[in-house]
Amino acid sequence: MIQVNALYLLLLIEIAVIFAGIAVFFAVRGKRYHTLYKEGVRELDEAHNAHAELEKQVMRLKTAEGESAPAPTLTAASGTGELEEMRARVSELEAQLKEKDQHQLALQAKFSDLEKEYMVLYQQQQQQALDQPKQ
Repeated sequence: MIQVNALYLLLLIEIAVIFAGIAVFFAVRGKRYHTLYKEGVRELDEAHNAHAELEKQVMRLKTAEGESAPAPTLTAASGTGELEEMRARVSELEAQLKEKDQHQLALQAKFSDLEKEYMVLYQQQQQQALDQPKQ
C-alpha cells in the first residue's frame, strides 16, 4: 500500500493553486493586450482611410483647378517687376546654395582630419596594449 504524506499533498495543492493563479493572470493580460491590439489596428485603419480620402480630395482639387484656371500670362507692365523680383530671389538662393556647399566642404575636410587623428590615436592605443607586459 502507498502511503501519502499530508505535507506532500498540501504542497501539491499549493503548487496547483499557484499555477492556476498564474494561468488566470496570463489569460487576463492576454485578453487585455488583444483588446489594445484590436483598438490600435482599428485606429490605424481609420487614419489610413482618412489619409486616402484626403489624397483623393487633393487630386480632385488639382484636376478641378487645372481645368478651370487659365494659364497665367504676364503683361509687360506687371511682368517686368515680378520678373526682376524672381531673378533677385534666384540669385539670393544661388548665393545661399554656394555658401552651404562651401560649408559642407569645410565640414568634410574637418571630418577627414578627425578621422585621421582618430586612426593615429587608435594605433597608439593598440601599440600600447601590445607593449604592456601580460600579468
